[in-house]
Amino acid sequence: MITAVATVALVVVTICYVNLLQKQTALHEDPILKINPNEWSIAGESPGVFTLKIYNTGVSDVRNVRIYQDCFVPIADSPLVISKVGNYLLTPDQTISDLQSGESTKLRIEFGELLPEMANLLTSKKGNQYRMLRLRIRFNRKIDEKEFSSDQFYIIAGHGDVLLSEDQRNAMEISLIPIQQIRRVLGG
Repeated sequence: MITAVATVALVVVTICYVNLLQKQTALHEDPILKINPNEWSIAGESPGVFTLKIYNTGVSDVRNVRIYQDCFVPIADSPLVISKVGNYLLTPDQTISDLQSGESTKLRIEFGELLPEMANLLTSKKGNQYRMLRLRIRFNRKIDEKEFSSDQFYIIAGHGDVLLSEDQRNAMEISLIPIQQIRRVLGG
């Protein structure tokens, strides 16, 4: 009888310890969300319309994921001046309520209505002519509600039907302006 009680107590203590260890591990590492990792070039469904995938590659579950999309064009190279295209929105373009560790979900990105405005801004510009998309992701770690944020930049290529990721093969090098300078100007 005492052996059975001791065994049950040991199992309960072990379960509590494992749960505590998992929580400590989750608090020790920042959550990581990635969009289409390992893809350098992403083909669109049509100009300005893309279905992407967001992955939670970290150890923590996240909630209240907010995705903001912004388009930009450079209007001067030296010093770098970047103009935002479209309206400033305070509300996210998309939200995801929960994303567990190891899970992924689709994102639909649409900016086709901004392509003519981007083209108009670039017609009078000399020098580097390219279009950029920034996806800003804000989210909370589920265990403690701490907020995190990350930015993903893309060159909008072709007729607006291809995205080139900054993460792979230094796609931003084709812009001839270092990504660090672009991030600094955009506050990313």
